[in-house]
Amino acid sequence: MSELRNPFAVRNGKMILIEDITDDERGKDCNCKCPACNGDFVAKLGNVKVHHFAHHSESCDEVYAYLAGLYGLLKEIVEDG
Repeated sequence: MSELRNPFAVRNGKMILIEDITDDERGKDCNCKCPACNGDFVAKLGNVKVHHFAHHSESCDEVYAYLAGLYGLLKEIVEDG
């Protein structure tokens, strides 16, 4: 497992950032999906590591998930003008 921390997730068909998550939405309550494999994500908002999303169970490639999230966010920015 790498030390890469993913700040990107999909919720309700839109890309979101970990900064968009409130304390009430931490863990599975964020209702987020992985931008690469559509697996369930949890929001990790602890006090030690940087806030990030992680797979709830089975994990796909972390680098691919990060890049898919970055691409998805950039695509939305370009499409929305």
